[in-house]
Amino acid sequence: MKSPKYLFKRFRHDYTFRSLLLSCGSLLLGVFITSYDAVIAFLTGSIWYIALALYYGILLAMRSVVLYSRRKTIRLQEGVKERQRQDVTAYLATGALLVPLILFFFAVLAIMVAQDRYTRYEGITIYVAALYSFIKISLAAYNLVKANKQDDYAVRSLRSINIADALVSIVSLQAAMLNTFRGSGIDPPIFNAVTGVAAGAVILALGIYMIVNGVKKLKNRDT
Repeated sequence: MKSPKYLFKRFRHDYTFRSLLLSCGSLLLGVFITSYDAVIAFLTGSIWYIALALYYGILLAMRSVVLYSRRKTIRLQEGVKERQRQDVTAYLATGALLVPLILFFFAVLAIMVAQDRYTRYEGITIYVAALYSFIKISLAAYNLVKANKQDDYAVRSLRSINIADALVSIVSLQAAMLNTFRGSGIDPPIFNAVTGVAAGAVILALGIYMIVNGVKKLKNRDT
């Protein structure tokens, strides 16, 4: 068993190890957030909360699959080539799932824009949510760029899932803030539609890129 000092040193200097470990933490946080949205959806029957619970739940499942796949290759002591192949396969599957997932979210967003009903925060919680979402999107964007410079496709998958998570959080937060601080001259449905489409377009483009890149990488490994 490795000593805490060794693990801490590795955490500081090994980007892949740090990414995988932090993703385990994100997994636990994701369970809490998804459960919260699911409970609110059950209590209120809100289409918005149902959509958020499903969206985050599927992202949670995708994270779990990527981490399980990596753990399995380590536990079975697979060779480097086999591990890389499984990582790329999981990366490709992640991209393939992001495309229909964000199209589903587009459909729900259209309904919610029409109804002008979104997530609600009470009191100071909206400021906490805003700070959390800002940190979340900043770290997700930074790590996605950094991960794409690595050749570890498990890390790329996890960072791509994080950006898909963070972008929808921003859409949800903006909708809640416009609803809370609604004033004259502000048309929340238009603002939310524009932000939602922009975020969705980024996620859709990311999913397509992952599919193309994953297929290309698998072909190169097979030849």
